[in-house]
Amino acid sequence: VQPATHENEDVVELYRRFERHRRRDGWLTYADMLRAGWATLLHDDALRADAQAAYRHVLVDEFQDVSRVQFHLLDLLTAKHRNYMVIGDADQCIYGWRGADPSFLINFDERYDAAAYRLTDSFRLPAAPLVLANALIQENESRPPKRLHLTQGVSGTAQVLAADGPAAVASLIADTGGALQEEGRALDEVWNLVRTYGPTAPLARAFLAPNPP
Repeated sequence: VQPATHENEDVVELYRRFERHRRRDGWLTYADMLRAGWATLLHDDALRADAQAAYRHVLVDEFQDVSRVQFHLLDLLTAKHRNYMVIGDADQCIYGWRGADPSFLINFDERYDAAAYRLTDSFRLPAAPLVLANALIQENESRPPKRLHLTQGVSGTAQVLAADGPAAVASLIADTGGALQEEGRALDEVWNLVRTYGPTAPLARAFLAPNPP
């Protein structure tokens, strides 16, 4: 636990004001629940013993997205028995903006002397995107070695396109959709898949531009 810092002091001041209002009105955010829950379990021996006895087996999915406080809270809950299993993929961490740290998954077997079972067969992708995925994730040096194996054949193609910034990416996607339409593709055959909600606003602006594709 440490004081909040930011390069823009206005952001810190807004955070302080929010905290004053929160405490005054008795609000709890999700982050407060995690932090207060961990601190209470840490310092209240009776409550910690009850919580540990209540959860005889703990299984956590998407473990690459747990934050430090979630990790320590789970560590407390399982301290008596270590009937503790986690599932995740260090290459699929998407919640870094709220403190998710895939190192908790990467180091799990060493920390707890746990058995590790690696699933490397891909049942989602044909060859082209799978080859691209393997080439990309191998460039990340802060992860254990892994290579996905093909199960879905070699049909279809995949291409990597690069652009500088969200607006340029959205414009490139819109232009690509327009090119596909000119090639005879119907609009209901063109899909844009996003992992998070963030890119959707620039995409909507690009598709609603005065000269849409």
